[in-house]
Order: sequence, then C-alpha cells, then structure tokens
Amino acid sequence: MHIARIIRAVEVMGKNSALDDLGLVDALLVEGFTAEEANQLVLFVPSAFARPVLEKLGVEEFAETVSVPKKDGGAIEVALSAVGVYTGALALIRGEVSTHAVPAEYFQSLAMRSAEIDAANRALNAGDSLTGARWASMRVGQTSDELGIES
Repeated sequence: MHIARIIRAVEVMGKNSALDDLGLVDALLVEGFTAEEANQLVLFVPSAFARPVLEKLGVEEFAETVSVPKKDGGAIEVALSAVGVYTGALALIRGEVSTHAVPAEYFQSLAMRSAEIDAANRALNAGDSLTGARWASMRVGQTSDELGIES
C-alpha cells in the first residue's frame, strides 16, 4: 500500500480512536479503503506503532514473522517484511517518511490499542522485565482470507 494511503488511514484512525476495531474498519471503508485494506490497517498499524515503544522498554529482538489464523482453523506464518501496511507504518513512525509527521495523540492512541502493548503492560504489571526480551506476535480475529494475506 502506498505511504500516502497509510498516512490517510492513520489520520482517520487517529480521529476515530474511541471506536472499537469494527468501528475503525467501518470508518476506513467510508473513506474508500477496501475491506482487506481496512482490516490490515486496523491490525498492523497499531502493531507497527507499538514496536518503538517496546524497544524503549528493553525488547531487543523481534520475530520476523507473525502467525495469522486461517479460515479452516489452521494458521500461516507471514513475514512482516511482506506486509506493506506494517512496513509502511513502521517507516512512518520512525520518521523515514520525511513528508509527514504523525501527531503525538494519534501515535499514542494507536500504539496503545495494540495487542503488543497490552501484553507488555500485563508483563510489567506482574513485575516482569522486558529488558533483553525476544518478541513474537500472533494475530487473532481476522483470518488470512479476510486480510488478503498468504504465506
């Protein structure tokens, strides 16, 4: 997905951050995104935005793939580097896209809705440390078919 579309999606998602995931998908659909694009954006933008936060918390290594459920009940491993929404959002938040800065409130609201930040908060609240941790992710909810993702 082109970076301009990711930037537009971040604006839509940021302005509608009080909505749940289905509400965000609907808001993106209204803005002309396809169902596959909207599902990918709602799933992967928060994960990408969470990564710099996790790094600051001490996570040193990230798995290069993510497990995504299949419609038949199995799962596939998908290389994050092959998910354009994820790589584009990560480049955007790291400042590699010099034409646009993400407003701090959008960054915070989107990163905080990620499963990664939720898991990190639970670990920290339990007294665990993330220093030196290796991070892996699995997606639940949308299937690979709904996301338009293949292994």
